[in-house]
Amino acid sequence: MNSYRSHDWLHEPEIIAELIISVLYVITLIIYLIFLGIFNKRMKNEGLTDAFVNKIDILRTSESILNEGGNKYVIWAFLLILAFIIVIAILVYLRNHSYYKGISLIIIAVFIIVSIVLFIVLWNMINMPVFRAFMFVMGAVGISSALIGTSN
Repeated sequence: MNSYRSHDWLHEPEIIAELIISVLYVITLIIYLIFLGIFNKRMKNEGLTDAFVNKIDILRTSESILNEGGNKYVIWAFLLILAFIIVIAILVYLRNHSYYKGISLIIIAVFIIVSIVLFIVLWNMINMPVFRAFMFVMGAVGISSALIGTSN
């Protein structure tokens, strides 16, 4: 078992890269959630997110939300989910080239846990069932690719 001194592993480029990539992704996702929350509040004030309206005329409601700028939030959510899979692949690659594999694994695990919590928040903010299904599939692909990558 390796004994880690804090000043040793903090100087390894792979660990620094893992930390920077993870933190930047999480910050980007949090900023996206803040903007999505502001957009959802605006849609709620306009009455477009009421359950009664959605059940009566879901197509018109969805079209209205997309016309109000909702399409950019759907695109950004798609890009963030795709970026999650790419970040996991990069982190696994860096872990495989790191001398401190245990610390790399901890960084990956914390990143995945924080991302899952933020995706749950995103899940609750999204109002479209089709997009929720897409998020579930993409998240499952990302997590399974991370598990496969870390087992090598």
